[in-house]
Amino acid sequence: MVENLGVTHERDGTLAVVNVSGRIDSATSAQFEAKLETVFADLPDALIIDMSDLAYMSSAGLRVLLVVAKRASAESRPLILCGLAPAIQEVFDISGFSTIFELAATRAEAKAQARA
Repeated sequence: MVENLGVTHERDGTLAVVNVSGRIDSATSAQFEAKLETVFADLPDALIIDMSDLAYMSSAGLRVLLVVAKRASAESRPLILCGLAPAIQEVFDISGFSTIFELAATRAEAKAQARA
């Protein structure tokens, strides 16, 4: 199986929105982390990670999110995850990440939370 990951980002005013698609696992987590580092270097007021097109996330992906959450917290930048598919939501629920991260159902809801 080919390990694929798509990561793009855009600015919406002072917000950075990262779009993630495919799989985040041990083969692709370094690529995901590097892209998030690039986004943080642009100093957004808040970071939204849209996971609407994410098919799979392993513990390697969860580790990257923890690293990003610590950095966002240290820099007082909100981090909001949105669009979690049921399978990804289940991973978050089982791991306890649902209580660690700020979650939104849609990108529009995440933007509203970030601007509140």
